[in-house]
Amino acid sequence: MPGACGRVLVVDDSQVIRQLMRVVLELDGFEVMTATDGVACLENVRGLRPDLITLDVAMPRLDGLSTAERLREDPDTGDIPLMLVSATPVDQA
Repeated sequence: MPGACGRVLVVDDSQVIRQLMRVVLELDGFEVMTATDGVACLENVRGLRPDLITLDVAMPRLDGLSTAERLREDPDTGDIPLMLVSATPVDQA
């Protein structure tokens, strides 16, 4: 049943990553909404009322870390759990 596990807002500038995350989360019973960057996330988060937000670290207009900071500063969104996601490999040298 869609939404049985909660609502997740997936924020990523990559359409492929958004779609992949949507499929995986929906298979686990989550209702999934998406945004293309941090600006779109902040513009729509109050109306969407997600239980969790995943944020890509590197996005145009407003990156994931700046978006997280703004979400935390807002009393209406400050308590929504956040998960930072990155497809960029980390140099382990």
